[in-house]
Amino acid sequence: MGQGLSCNPTHDHHFFRAVQTGDLESVECMLQSEPSIIHHTTAYERLSALHIAAANGRIEVLCMVLDRLVNPDLLNRNKQTPLMLAAMHGKISCVQKLIEAGANDNETDLCCICFDQVCTIEVQDCGHQMCAHCTLALCCHSKPNPVTSCMPSPVCPFCRSNIARLVVAKSRDEEKDKENQSKSKRGPRRSRNLSEGSSSFKGLSSAMGSFGKRGSGRVADEPVDKP
Repeated sequence: MGQGLSCNPTHDHHFFRAVQTGDLESVECMLQSEPSIIHHTTAYERLSALHIAAANGRIEVLCMVLDRLVNPDLLNRNKQTPLMLAAMHGKISCVQKLIEAGANDNETDLCCICFDQVCTIEVQDCGHQMCAHCTLALCCHSKPNPVTSCMPSPVCPFCRSNIARLVVAKSRDEEKDKENQSKSKRGPRRSRNLSEGSSSFKGLSSAMGSFGKRGSGRVADEPVDKP
């Protein structure tokens, strides 16, 4: 049975509020009186009870909902799963429980800085990945050295190694394609340059270029909708 909207928004609101606050007794009572409510979502964000419990760290409610649901990978309006929301909000126990319940943790690689956007940029030579927004912030918001008045070259926020260059990160599907191509003795895909593709990548390329000019030449260094 799929997700759907209820013709009784007030009843739904009470249910989602109980999930959000961790009112286990009320949640259980409403599920017993109307089992189908577990498949309902909030009106705008399309958040399920599982999304709300995961985002708020309500582990007992989460377990109760999981016991009644077949699919732990429900998507909200922004194509986010309960596992993604639990990770974004730092609800580790919910993350672990969802993975134990079979939630797909390989669908996307979320940026480990913001836990919001998918990793699209790879730092070379270290290979760490970030989303375009965090990479742009890293490159554009560095403060000048008070002694030399020069802009410091950006470094990888994970290992602090110098950033030689930025490339578009390959998705899991692309990596699988590359493996298949290698097996069939085809040439591997060429990495795309940041000057190709979307305006976000072009902006990153410009930002990195400006650091090169100023530096030494080589760039191194709400879960419930309100009624």
